[in-house]
Amino acid sequence: MKKAIQSPQAASELAILMIPVQGKNLVLPNVTVAEIISRQATDVGDDVPTWYVGQMQWRNLSVPVISYEAINDEPFVGDENQRHIAVVNGTDSDIPFWAVLTEGTPKLLRLTEEQVVASSEVIGGPAEAQRVIVNDEAAIIPDLNFIEDKIATLLAELKLATA
Repeated sequence: MKKAIQSPQAASELAILMIPVQGKNLVLPNVTVAEIISRQATDVGDDVPTWYVGQMQWRNLSVPVISYEAINDEPFVGDENQRHIAVVNGTDSDIPFWAVLTEGTPKLLRLTEEQVVASSEVIGGPAEAQRVIVNDEAAIIPDLNFIEDKIATLLAELKLATA
């Protein structure tokens, strides 16, 4: 049996995506994001929160799409610059995937622990887990549990309203 040889540098690096959203970057491990796609039309009902952009079809699945800014209690100034969607792997079996509007094409980076430093900035909203500095650039680690809980609650309410 052959053993894979891995350099010490490769073992200590993490592949992350810097995902641009209205004036800031979200940082997610590469394995968290299933795919980056071009913006698609979404179906949205009445009486939904501003953060819920609607549902889109992706790989024969209905995937909820959100605005990160709005779910983080920030102004959502519109989505004319949001031309891509990041499809995120869910951690809940009820929501296998969800998606977030992006303002540009995410960048793939390979980083070491030293290249990601906690920021002294105060967390700005409920959907932020941590503010960090990545290669001298401010970024946000989103609170995926908070986001998924909000999506699950809304989808349950919508299902009850249509039952």
